Amino acid sequence: MKHKIISGIQMKNKENKTVDLLLEKELVLWSGAPKSDLATFGFRDIKFIAAGLFGFAIASIVILQIYRARGYTEFRVDGVILFCLMFFVYSLYQIFFMFWVNLIVKKNTLYFLSNQRVVIINNITHKCKYEYLKKIESVDIVKSAKKTFSCHFGQLNYWDKKFRNSGLGFLSGFYGEKTLSFFDVNDGATLMKLLKKLTIKQFTYDDSNYY
Repeated sequence: MKHKIISGIQMKNKENKTVDLLLEKELVLWSGAPKSDLATFGFRDIKFIAAGLFGFAIASIVILQIYRARGYTEFRVDGVILFCLMFFVYSLYQIFFMFWVNLIVKKNTLYFLSNQRVVIINNITHKCKYEYLKKIESVDIVKSAKKTFSCHFGQLNYWDKKFRNSGLGFLSGFYGEKTLSFFDVNDGATLMKLLKKLTIKQFTYDDSNYY
């Protein structure tokens, strides 16, 4: 079956105007978007929420004990209390908002595979990330327990695997450059066929459902 050639790679700029990012002699072979609904809620999200509940409880207990030890009239905010309050707020985010933030990001993300590049567009930040195929040494396609596919253009480090595609992706940015990835796409079979035809040095497929 002949694959449909898409006319362009488009993104909304800050003025809400459409900008075409297609290069000269570039053809888009595949385009898609991450699945963004409640069906993507998985076991890893449950673990993050459980960790958030634990952190929330610890921070609450520490703040309460310090509050009682110092006396209600002498209570003041210092370094320890400030750290506990920050941990408290972070735990609340992890419990109640993390999954929904991730869904909003997914709803505003587009993926493109061309004969020259891998492109990821974020219409919230109005940013475009890309990598040339000739610079990509390995591709890893992973089938998740949610029956979706994620494609990683390069090797993921420990922190990428732990935090990416979770609403906590900003944490992985502290540990080096992020590997470009297509997360939770439904059309994994077509994407896999196209990537195998391109000049990628190493190609692997994993259905171990690690997230």
